[in-house]
Amino acid sequence: MEAKLSRKLVVSIAGVVAGLAALAVVYVMYLRPYVKVWLKARSEINERKEKLAELRKNFGDQANPQSELRTLQQEINVLVDANKALKKVKTPGTETSALPKELEDPDKEIRRELYRDYLKQVMDLAEDGMKEKLKTANIPPPDFELYTELDNAEEAAYYMNRAAGLKGLIEAIIKSRSSGSAVTLDYLTLENYEEGKKRREGAVNVINYALKMSMDTQSLVSFLYNLQAQDSFYYVEEMQLQPRGAGRGSGGAQLDITARINTTMVFQSQVNSQVQAAAAAITGGKGGGGGGLMSLFAAATQEVAAEQRRRSEKKWYQFWKRSKKETTEGEQKK
Repeated sequence: MEAKLSRKLVVSIAGVVAGLAALAVVYVMYLRPYVKVWLKARSEINERKEKLAELRKNFGDQANPQSELRTLQQEINVLVDANKALKKVKTPGTETSALPKELEDPDKEIRRELYRDYLKQVMDLAEDGMKEKLKTANIPPPDFELYTELDNAEEAAYYMNRAAGLKGLIEAIIKSRSSGSAVTLDYLTLENYEEGKKRREGAVNVINYALKMSMDTQSLVSFLYNLQAQDSFYYVEEMQLQPRGAGRGSGGAQLDITARINTTMVFQSQVNSQVQAAAAAITGGKGGGGGGLMSLFAAATQEVAAEQRRRSEKKWYQFWKRSKKETTEGEQKK
């Protein structure tokens, strides 16, 4: 009985082993490629689920990503417009360094006459050009004179910047006149160098123009639009409107407009001097010493500058050497 059971047990075990071997052969030959494909598919599904969850989070958990993309595009457009406006505000002005070097003379009186003669030629040419453009647009030019007596290079630069700002203002007025409408520029007041001092502070300089004109409502809207479309930055400081009566054109009633309009210019030399003054204040110069974090920052800045000078003085074959200070510190640590 025991012998028979033993044989049955042996046969059963052999059958199980044979069955497993057969299953292994079937798995290797037939099922293994499909299992690999299934496992790979499961892995891809999990990865795509994770990516989908991340994308939904990035798009504000919205079912339609296009909604978030439209919102982002609107924000980008606002930033682009703001950047363009900032560039306009930073319109560089003519500085004394841009004036011809031939105007510099050791004698003060001769130098002043050279600047006056140069400015008169430049301003007369610019004035004739502006008045001619107004006449071509059927706008009677007002009585104004760009040239003003001056004493130094700073005044010459100021009057050149004033003329450049006026050119953009007149171009906006000319563009605002539509066919059949009547536009007049009754008077134009320009600030001289002394009057403009109150608007000059640091790197940003404001140049002011006071004017009186008449146009219909449609031309006024066009003028404000064209003013903003100029390459330089203009803004209306104040404006008063007074109805004049029915207009000849299709733009509605004529308006008497009294306004003060400003433009801004940035002087790079002033920007540099302000940065240097701030640096002097940080490092404890005449602008005032800094304490706390400011002193720490100044000390770190000086140390970095000293290290850069030390490295620049090394020969090419000395960079492998350690400095005496570094060697001492290393030995102390050991």
